[in-house]
Amino acid sequence: MKATISPNFRERLPGRVTRLIVGVIIVGIVAFIVASLHLTFNYTDSLPVGFYSASPLAGNVQSGDIVEVCAPQEIARFGLLRHYLGKGSCSSGSAYLLKIAAATAGDRVLLRREGVFVNGKRLPGSRTLVKDRLGRSIPRVHLGTYLLEADQVWLWTPNPHSWDSRYYGPVRKANIAGKAKLILPIGAWPYLSERV
Repeated sequence: MKATISPNFRERLPGRVTRLIVGVIIVGIVAFIVASLHLTFNYTDSLPVGFYSASPLAGNVQSGDIVEVCAPQEIARFGLLRHYLGKGSCSSGSAYLLKIAAATAGDRVLLRREGVFVNGKRLPGSRTLVKDRLGRSIPRVHLGTYLLEADQVWLWTPNPHSWDSRYYGPVRKANIAGKAKLILPIGAWPYLSERV
């Protein structure tokens, strides 16, 4: 039996090819825009879900800046193992973190079980947890006072479940890739959005 192509299919083929080509072009344009604007998508609830524009770090990091950070190697390995971090383009193989710089050079950070205090002011949602959402114990740095050195930043978000400096301590400025700014939020964010 000889296979035949329906005339109806032949009539629809040019339209399908055109839609496919237009779809590929649109995806290419969106990918180009995302790459050229240095957009990153935050899907975690540490900060509002949405698109952030990231710019290379120029100058100093100020308290309250949202920063794009590669976790230090040892921290990143643990984060990947626990799935606190996704895979990404940092040298450790992990994805960038988006966090708020809560404290910088010269700031005094007091880490206590009930929260983090920067220069005497308590950070909202900063109580340290003993276990993560899956019931696993969370290692953390020693409780006590940290006087941040010139090249250190204390990372934080007001989400009580955020994996930030309350567990791994301050990070070096060299780990900060740049500053980020929320440009397209998606949905509501249940945590405080005030700057430090």
